[in-house]
Amino acid sequence: MSWWPLHSTWMSASAGWNAGYWTPDNEVWFQKRLDDIRAGIAKPRTTTQWREDLKGFKASLQLKRRNAAAAAEVVKGFVA
Repeated sequence: MSWWPLHSTWMSASAGWNAGYWTPDNEVWFQKRLDDIRAGIAKPRTTTQWREDLKGFKASLQLKRRNAAAAAEVVKGFVA
C-alpha cells in the first residue's frame, strides 16, 4: 500500500490521468490528494486501487496512444 501511485502504475498504458506531461488537472488532483492526506481523510491504497483510480478518461487514453503513434512516425521518418 502507498500514499501515492507507484511510478510504474502512473506510467502504465491504462493510466488515463497521465497525458505524457503534468497538466493543470494533474496538479488539482495532486493538491486535493495532499490536502486529504494532511486532513486524515485519505488512506494508503493498494496497487489495484491506484490502477482503478488512475483510469481517468477514455479520451485521455486515446489521445496518449495517438500522440505516441504520431511521434513514432516522426522518428521513423528521421531514421529511414
